[in-house]
Amino acid sequence: VAASYIFALNFESLKLQRLVYEDILSGKLKQPSAKFTQGFPKIPNVSIWGESIEALKARYLIEERKFDQALKVLMKDNSNPFDARREFFIATIYHRLNQPDSMLAYSQKSYELKPFHFANLQMALSVLESKGQNDQIKEYMNRYLEKQKANNQAWLFASAFYDKLGEVDRAVQLIDSAALYLPADTTIQQQQRYLQQKKYVGPYTPLYNEGVAQYQQGNYKAAVKFLTEYIQKTPFDPNAYRMRAFSYYYLQDHKSCIGDLDTFFNNAKVESSMLNLRGVCHQALNDMDAACKDYTASMKMGDKDGKTNYDNFCASRK
Repeated sequence: VAASYIFALNFESLKLQRLVYEDILSGKLKQPSAKFTQGFPKIPNVSIWGESIEALKARYLIEERKFDQALKVLMKDNSNPFDARREFFIATIYHRLNQPDSMLAYSQKSYELKPFHFANLQMALSVLESKGQNDQIKEYMNRYLEKQKANNQAWLFASAFYDKLGEVDRAVQLIDSAALYLPADTTIQQQQRYLQQKKYVGPYTPLYNEGVAQYQQGNYKAAVKFLTEYIQKTPFDPNAYRMRAFSYYYLQDHKSCIGDLDTFFNNAKVESSMLNLRGVCHQALNDMDAACKDYTASMKMGDKDGKTNYDNFCASRK
């Protein structure tokens, strides 16, 4: 009879655990908290995946912003001292209640239990950052990244943290390392582009801006001067070649314009208007084969000027 009773309780618990598991997998807690706070039997007190039943209840209470009730449930729970979710959820509640000191204390406990689960550490780091305890953050991050190389959120946090401190060289170093360990991660690639732009391009942006300003004023020689100086510092920025190509075009230096457009196409997405411009320069140099090739490509990409030039200068050549 006792065994049957225990099996019956376990069966009822498993049915509710299944509902929780489905919600967790879906990423949204759809069930009402009362279903679990009132529905779970006394035993078992740990789920089949190792999370305490009280922590399962707390998930739903937190979702419904019943923070006092969730704290009461979690504070009395000692069913699994090796699982960090109790401490993590308590820290989450204190975060929602805007109590950073309590949040820090429990997030550090969560981190100590599971030091390689970055979500546990990240909560503590956010509090330390708000308190300006940067040296401690560096210590935590260095220790974590020495062991864990595959967590993109850790690399992103660390590089952004150093960037905010003005230590751009260190931020670039970290994100470059991240790109080696996670070469296919698009968020790492995006952060890497941003930081490399900031380090290698940012100091010389005034030269580019002055070149654009001179171009807009019609001072094309001056525009070429500033853009050339900028390109010498940052030869990998395709926008500078595009802007200088326009300047060369208005100076009727068609050969230099073509050279800059070729470099632009090698480093950026091909644009129909730029193909048309290169065709115009080829035509000015009496190279109609090359001109018509560019007009055709420009026209096929939907550029109206490319089609006009093709119709006027190339259609009758067939």
